[in-house]
Formats: sequence, structure tokens, C-alpha cells
Amino acid sequence: MAGRNNMPKTDRQEGILGLVWIALLGSPILSHLQERAVVNKVIARIKGGLGNQLFCYAAARRLALANNSELVIDDFSGFARDHLYQRFYLLDSFHVTSRKATAAERLEPFERYRRGLLKWIARTMPFERRSYLEQEFTGLDE
Repeated sequence: MAGRNNMPKTDRQEGILGLVWIALLGSPILSHLQERAVVNKVIARIKGGLGNQLFCYAAARRLALANNSELVIDDFSGFARDHLYQRFYLLDSFHVTSRKATAAERLEPFERYRRGLLKWIARTMPFERRSYLEQEFTGLDE
């Protein structure tokens, strides 16, 4: 049986889990690379179907409230490459009061590479100092 780290992630598995992509901008962000102060933000990268979108929003809102941070919703990045299911952002029907992420907050241009670099740097730091958090795939059958 393959270990959970060796399991390939498919679009279906990521959609079921409702991955929460959250960037915490505020606690010491890459302090060894940046010396400027930044505003506390929780940026939630919304993706998946309606249930997963609601879960991502609820988790991000709770995280923002617990950390006295601004909640920003990335309603674009999570759907840009969803060619299989062709899903789109559905939370506008629920009058979500959080503002939408700007292009800079979505890490555009080259968002995939910039996000990958942030994840790599975050993994090298102690958890308390991480500026980028991502729910890891844990497997449903284990």
C-alpha cells in the first residue's frame, strides 16, 4: 500500500477534500528575505464545487477572525485550470462581504511558480513562522 505522501493527487480527490489554500500575510513573512512590514491578511483560494467553496470560505473566515486579519477571496485561481469539471465561483449568491483578491494577491503573473516557491520556503520554516499554509492530502481510505 502506498504511503500518503506517495499518493498521486487527482482533480477528483482535490475536489472531494475541498483543499483550502490560505496565504497568511502578516506574521513574519519570509523575514530573512523581506524587511518591510505587511498587513495581516488571510487569502483563501476558493476551488471545487459549491460545498467545497462554502467549506473553504468558512475555514478561511474563522482563521481570519481568530487572527484579527482581513479576509480576501481569490475567486479566480482555483478555477482557471478546472477543465475537467468546468466549475466556477458560486459564492456571490451568498452575499459574501469579503473583498476579492487583486492580481498581486493572486501572485500574478506566473502564479503557479510563485505559489510553488512560497510553499517550498514555508516548508523550511517552523510552523509558527510560515506565511503560506495548505491543507495536505490525507487520503480517504487510510
